[in-house]
Amino acid sequence: MKNSFLDYQVFPIADFDKLSTNLAGANQRGVLIGLADTMTDDLSIFLKKIIAAAQLNLDEDCLTVQPNADGQVPSFTQLRMHQPFAKAVLFGISPKDLGLNIAPPQYFPVLLNGCTFLFVEKLAVIEPSKDRKAALWNCLKSMFL
Repeated sequence: MKNSFLDYQVFPIADFDKLSTNLAGANQRGVLIGLADTMTDDLSIFLKKIIAAAQLNLDEDCLTVQPNADGQVPSFTQLRMHQPFAKAVLFGISPKDLGLNIAPPQYFPVLLNGCTFLFVEKLAVIEPSKDRKAALWNCLKSMFL
């Protein structure tokens, strides 16, 4: 949206109540898991193995977020206002999707505003690749172990 008084674009933030229906988990350890994949049984099992390897329980320790039907997720600010978290692992969700104006490389943990972010590819891309699994595991070790 372009305003004639501003020399920059303003992007409206989606209503959190409409997006919060795609949140799950008790978030006891303050870990956000973002999932752009359409979850299948196989991908759910793979995700739980990944999270367990980091000594976390997906349902108890994490808050999971998935895009709504329009492909939107709550912004980083909206999420932090409603659910505190200090670490975020985002599978196929970009910084822009969270309203962040950063461009970190994938598979490289980045500290921003008191939160360590890890942006990686979708689970469906990681699962068949030994190299991607190894890169993810190295990042998770540095973040959680």
